[in-house]
Amino acid sequence: MSKYSDKTLEKILDDMCRRVKECSTMKGSFIYTALAPFAMELALLYMRLGRDEDNGYADTADYEHLIKLARDRGISPNIATKALGIGKFDVEIPVGSRFSINTYSFVSGKAITGRQDGYFYY
Repeated sequence: MSKYSDKTLEKILDDMCRRVKECSTMKGSFIYTALAPFAMELALLYMRLGRDEDNGYADTADYEHLIKLARDRGISPNIATKALGIGKFDVEIPVGSRFSINTYSFVSGKAITGRQDGYFYY
């Protein structure tokens, strides 16, 4: 949580209106209408400032900024690769057979020989 999270549009606008003396600052007044756009810009600025602060640390940075932080230290992410696993079947299957379980898709590879308790494939 950013230290700027309390800097909301409403809070900023209330603070600005509280500093105006001897003029009406209720909603719809000239002063309120004049200050509201500036208060909005300040609120957006505080949001960006909080986001930039969070992205300056590895434990709170989003992925894009984490890569930039790592690059400063000579580290780069490994390229994603396909996962490898071993499947056990009751019968022989052709190499290249496709299977899906929930959101995972599998393609059978080379058979593993020398096992007696089933048919195993990479």
